[in-house]
Amino acid sequence: MKLGEIKIETLMLIFPSVSIEVDIENDKALNDALLTLREDPNYADYLVAMPGALNRCFSSLEQRGVLPTVGITIKKEQCKKVGNMLKLDISSLVPQIAQIEHLAIEKGCTYIPRHDYLREGTSTILFADIANEYTLVYTPKIKRVSNITPASYALELPDEIACLVPYFLKSELVRSDDAEEANTARALFEQGIAQLASQKEGYQSSVDSVYEM
Repeated sequence: MKLGEIKIETLMLIFPSVSIEVDIENDKALNDALLTLREDPNYADYLVAMPGALNRCFSSLEQRGVLPTVGITIKKEQCKKVGNMLKLDISSLVPQIAQIEHLAIEKGCTYIPRHDYLREGTSTILFADIANEYTLVYTPKIKRVSNITPASYALELPDEIACLVPYFLKSELVRSDDAEEANTARALFEQGIAQLASQKEGYQSSVDSVYEM
């Protein structure tokens, strides 16, 4: 979903009697619509506050286990040997990583989907030396937005997560005006995220079981 689409969806949640029609596939029309809404005193303060609320939503999502993960191959020769352990400097990756999920190893005919590792500070990980190649699986950081981010910017989120974001934004933006509405919106967001997390957890468990056989 585009940033402008998220903003409009949020406004329509905050003002349920208002219908804002715009061709979201037309970037110019989307941008012009947001500029017009920004000039309306009914909506201006909400629109100004949205990027900060959206960035808080991103921070929350990065820790929830619902975002797609990325796997990169680590070869043994990239690591430093320390006793029976390998030490890997991940400082170049740290700016891209929101959270390390796990190490995976394919060793002969055996696949180990959850190889233990230790985090040493913020830029180094340690793990047992048992293979020549490892896969570091992590949740990437979501690019943050600001009030100058174009309305046409496509959020780095799957649609099933992006469609829940307006509920988070509404809960943040109306809290001081209507706590009950804010709590209801946050509950809808949390329920949707919990369901997605449960589905992903079940999927991962089944995959792990297949590989461990």
